[in-house]
Amino acid sequence: MSTIATLLVLSLGTGAVYAVFALGYAAVYNVLGLMNLAHGDVLMIATFTCLGVWEATGNPALAVLAGMGIGAVIASVVDQTAFRPLRFTGDALAPLVTSLGAALILRNVVASSFGAADRSFPDLLPGGELRLAGAGVPVAALLAIAAAVAVACGAQRFLAHTRPGAVVTAVAEDLTAARLVGLPVAATVVSVYAIAGVIASAGGILYASTFGTLKLSLGWSATVIAFSAAVIGSRASLVGAVAGGLGLGLATTFLAYGLPSGYREAMSFGLLACVLVVWPDRRRAAVTSG
Repeated sequence: MSTIATLLVLSLGTGAVYAVFALGYAAVYNVLGLMNLAHGDVLMIATFTCLGVWEATGNPALAVLAGMGIGAVIASVVDQTAFRPLRFTGDALAPLVTSLGAALILRNVVASSFGAADRSFPDLLPGGELRLAGAGVPVAALLAIAAAVAVACGAQRFLAHTRPGAVVTAVAEDLTAARLVGLPVAATVVSVYAIAGVIASAGGILYASTFGTLKLSLGWSATVIAFSAAVIGSRASLVGAVAGGLGLGLATTFLAYGLPSGYREAMSFGLLACVLVVWPDRRRAAVTSG
């Protein structure tokens, strides 16, 4: 396999993971316009839970379901404790600070429960490869991309063509007005956070299963990647967030070729900075979000 083909395969798998990270982040931003700095740590604690259940039972399906369930619960708890008390204050900075506090708490809970050392993670994804243009493309990466695109398109259609979707859209437009006309704002917001938690947890499990390792630093890395990919692809669009994740995976894999893996995070920030400079509208949105 040629070097370029190999890099394309690697970028495909990496981009699929980044797309799922960004999809969970964008789901919350679409409704509340908030930068949730606890996003990555929610998926990190869910992934550690998945690993713990797998080690205890040896059942991969049960482990994945447990991880995603914990992700939904933790995301909802973060909303109720970090965001709900500040929801109608009009303060843009306070929710950012409280989400950072929630992220640190989750990180310390994982460190106390599972330890801070790196852990080996089993391959819970379907194996095998498909030969495309002479390169072996992992089936798991193709399934991840298909799932991310399907979820994004399905969510966009749900918002545009269903009554519950119209409620979510109304809440996203104006929380205060939605509450005044009697819409179930609290239930809607909690549901969005729970769904985002499930998506984020799937991304964490996909990441750990793809790379075979699970680190405590996954929380911060996932937050950086999700924010970068969502901004690059447009945080106002779930489909755009998926495209941003795939593009970020492609770019970082090629740009970081031959460099240590830790440089990928720096590449994500660098690409984000370039996007914010080239497209001032996105720069303004990033600064005024929340």
